[in-house]
Amino acid sequence: MGRSLYLNHTPITVLPACLTVGGVLDLHGTSIAVLPVALIAYRKGYGRSGRILFAAWTGKEIRIAAGCFFDTLDAFEWGYIIQVYRQGRRRL
Repeated sequence: MGRSLYLNHTPITVLPACLTVGGVLDLHGTSIAVLPVALIAYRKGYGRSGRILFAAWTGKEIRIAAGCFFDTLDAFEWGYIIQVYRQGRRRL
């Protein structure tokens, strides 16, 4: 699918392995308990350099890929917090 897909409050129980969604995938209120291992989301134009940011569910955690960075969501968030903190200190 090229656009968003709203499956909220439908009887769906499994996502097709070949499903692609270009926007929002709303699964609220469904019986889907397990996401496909290859579930990947991305955002174009991330950061000052306009990189593409990827998020992938590995079956046990979310991994983020941005430029040369590839690590857990927690590591990405901490890196972002540190970056914002450092930029704030330079402005003082």
